[in-house]
Amino acid sequence: MAYSSAAYCPIERVAAWGTDFSPGCSSATSSFSSVQTFEAKSEDGTRSFFGYVGLDTARSWVVAAFKGTNTTADYTTDLNGGYWDSALCVVDGVDLGNVHGGFCEFWSRLNEAGFGQALAQTAAAHPTYRLLFTGHSLGAAVATVAAAFVAVKHPNLSGRRLSVYTLGSPRVGDFGFSHGVFGKRVFDSWRVVHSGDVVTHEPPCCASLLGRAGCLRTANCPYHTKREVWYRGGMPPAAAGYRAGNGSGGNPPVNASAYTICKDAEDPSCNAFEGMDIQDHLIYFNEKVGSYCCDLL
Repeated sequence: MAYSSAAYCPIERVAAWGTDFSPGCSSATSSFSSVQTFEAKSEDGTRSFFGYVGLDTARSWVVAAFKGTNTTADYTTDLNGGYWDSALCVVDGVDLGNVHGGFCEFWSRLNEAGFGQALAQTAAAHPTYRLLFTGHSLGAAVATVAAAFVAVKHPNLSGRRLSVYTLGSPRVGDFGFSHGVFGKRVFDSWRVVHSGDVVTHEPPCCASLLGRAGCLRTANCPYHTKREVWYRGGMPPAAAGYRAGNGSGGNPPVNASAYTICKDAEDPSCNAFEGMDIQDHLIYFNEKVGSYCCDLL
């Protein structure tokens, strides 16, 4: 969680990693150093995008993390209130299929700023390191898009070298993206959901709009990526941390607690529409994600 939280920190704190971080965040990331930070603006200039690349030498990770949304107002702006704003997402010549337009633009702008190149160079300089893409909320969605892009653009980095751990991710693309472009290339993927996190139900899948059971796997209909880890009730504290997946679907990304590894990306027995609460989106592992590393709120 610490890497997702740090993406909310001021850029100068991320660049000088650990400066004025909370004790818990500093301890959890003591083996990490920032390689490069990236900022960009949306085409209309109304939104700012941020992400960073760094190295965790103790865990042998190249980390790519992206800033998310930590207020209801930010979420409404970033996700157009939860509406499905689909578009064909083509970034640097890579066709990713149907993806929410805002998520695609976020990654496209950061990639133009040099994020993808810096990530590939850092990975090449550390050939034994696993690539870890992470983020919370909007940042989770962008981490998913970025991982798909890297897996297509640099196939030598996909498979067992690429992992995605996200918190509170909305639906990113349609079934063709989620189980095709992403699902056939990213094998170590963990989408962590806290109880009644309302954002994880957005944008609504086509079945929700039509009042049918289950989500339709048709083109241009939002569909979640695999593999969901759902905490129906409480979560362990952030200090419990992550444990790295082994790329075989054998290890969940968090220490043992009361969670369910869902059978399908849209498993109706998981993350059901019960007790929907924006607080469950803002708080993961008993910490407010947006301020766990840097107390800004």
